[in-house]
Amino acid sequence: NSRILMAWCGNSSDNGFYQSFSFSGTTLSGAGSVTQFALVGSNNGVTQIRSVYDTNADRHVVVYNYKDYGNKGYAFSVETTGTSMTASSLFEWGSTTMIQDMGLDVCFDSVNNRTVVRWSEANNAQGKLRGLICNPSTGAITASGSVSNTGITYVNTNPHSDMIFDPIAGRPYHLAA
Repeated sequence: NSRILMAWCGNSSDNGFYQSFSFSGTTLSGAGSVTQFALVGSNNGVTQIRSVYDTNADRHVVVYNYKDYGNKGYAFSVETTGTSMTASSLFEWGSTTMIQDMGLDVCFDSVNNRTVVRWSEANNAQGKLRGLICNPSTGAITASGSVSNTGITYVNTNPHSDMIFDPIAGRPYHLAA
């Protein structure tokens, strides 16, 4: 796929936006127009936006902290066809409050065809992992398995987290700095 998806937080209400781009050589061309994330009620503010490309579903998966809706984790997928983008419905993947601006990251597990999400819970700063499956036909996001602990507790001096997938080992890894 020769598409990239840019997702960002912008304006004074901290709304989330996305747009797909195609590239040829050194030239980027926008596909469709800038689109705002779907809202739950009238809640706008989002933070910690991360995206990954799901090679099995041929869609981008966007995950984020919905800070104006209880600091809970949400996700949706975006499919780009020609110059149009189609987004799936929102999926709440984290029902507990997460620490805002601390430790959210994703990677795509190409062995199990799932997005792996890592975040920190607000009540104890315990690192958590969850798999998300993107349906190749509909783009709907669902949970894969249960939430598991990373074994790492985050503190304000250690807020960064990276998820990577090692194709040789066939597994995701969590790196904390």
